[in-house]
Amino acid sequence: MDLLNRFKTTFIAALILVVLGAYILITERRTGGSGENKRLVLPSLAVRQIDSISLKFPEGAAELKKTDGGWVVLKGDKEKRRYPADSYSVKSMLDTLSGIEIENIAAVKAEDLEPFGLSAPRAEINFGGGGKEHTLRIGDDTPTGSGTYVMRVGSGDVFIVDSNSLYPLLFRTPDDLRDKNILSIDEAAVTAIKFTRKGSSFEIVNTEGVWSLKEPRPYVELDQPAVRGLLGTFARLNISRFVEDEPKRLHDYGLRSPGATVEIAHKGKKTAIVFGGEKEGQRYVKISGRKPVYSVLEYIYELIPKGVNDIRSKRLIKEDLDSLTQVSVEGPGTVAFKYEKKGLVWKKGGNTKTVEGVPDIESVFSSLHALRIKQFVDDEPVDLSAYGLEEPVAKLTMVFPNAVLTVLFGNAKDGMVYVMLPGASPVYAVLVKDAGDFIGTEIGGGK
Repeated sequence: MDLLNRFKTTFIAALILVVLGAYILITERRTGGSGENKRLVLPSLAVRQIDSISLKFPEGAAELKKTDGGWVVLKGDKEKRRYPADSYSVKSMLDTLSGIEIENIAAVKAEDLEPFGLSAPRAEINFGGGGKEHTLRIGDDTPTGSGTYVMRVGSGDVFIVDSNSLYPLLFRTPDDLRDKNILSIDEAAVTAIKFTRKGSSFEIVNTEGVWSLKEPRPYVELDQPAVRGLLGTFARLNISRFVEDEPKRLHDYGLRSPGATVEIAHKGKKTAIVFGGEKEGQRYVKISGRKPVYSVLEYIYELIPKGVNDIRSKRLIKEDLDSLTQVSVEGPGTVAFKYEKKGLVWKKGGNTKTVEGVPDIESVFSSLHALRIKQFVDDEPVDLSAYGLEEPVAKLTMVFPNAVLTVLFGNAKDGMVYVMLPGASPVYAVLVKDAGDFIGTEIGGGK
């Protein structure tokens, strides 16, 4: 009896394996296998040999050609003009063409292509190179929507492929395939930038990697990271749209009387980006010496500084706060205190131990780090009393190993308080909330 049961068990297991093996065999024959054995729609395609691509859609067409300088987009009905192609888009198309996998076979040597949407396909891609020409047609989606019918012209077979895998091949206009990076200026080679916006104009120059005003002004220090950020944006300008390659009237785009210009000097020449009118969140632009009109997102226009103050350094305290050895505050409009660093420990000095309301050292350091210039008020003030700085309400003194820095606090207005550094002319404004540990809650001159 045990022998019979073991035989039945073995027979059932063997039967299951036979059925499972048959299912896998049938499935692989229909889908082209799995892993490395999967069948491709274009198995013999040699991507490196392809030197021309033509895409045809019901909505239009696009044509690309490979040249010694890279891929170009061809435009024009009679005379074909060449424009640099977007290398990523071209690579994406070629990778897609060479990797389309067959999920199923819908028909073998199909005589009627209409049921598959292949008699009038939604896309036809012709590509050639190495003496060979290939044509791929893309038809309708399958009833479930997850697959799409395709065929290789000349084979007659209709395949089902993953719809998502075809995305890079679907409707593309010539402009979709063009390189939108219209400027590629070597940032390291830029020697000067001139900004002009709404009648205001100034120029900055690069001296061994440090940016400064071409016409130096006392106390004006540029924000180096901010300048480098602007340079990166404009030297590698990416556009949103190709508006018109052969414009007849620049006036239509506000480019006859531009709203702003960014002129970049590099390698002995100057390249100007001219900004025109705004439309639907886009700003028309043109590059000096070129005909086309493009558009960029409005935020790029807004990056252009209205004046030098937009790119001035907003650091009020330029010394390294980690090297601070003493900090004190005094004045009629504040709670006086003093902290001294003894070894690695900060201790209260003078009468600070007996004074109520003194902020702890952690709060003081937090305020010092937050103390940044919010507004450049007056570079050459004539009357300090107008800002409450002739008789300041508070004086902050910081002692460093090689320097002593003092900040004077004056009147408050609109959530800001006027400050200045003795011995330097400019009057700045900082946020009251950032200066709270140094000026107290009541400030001379009122709110």
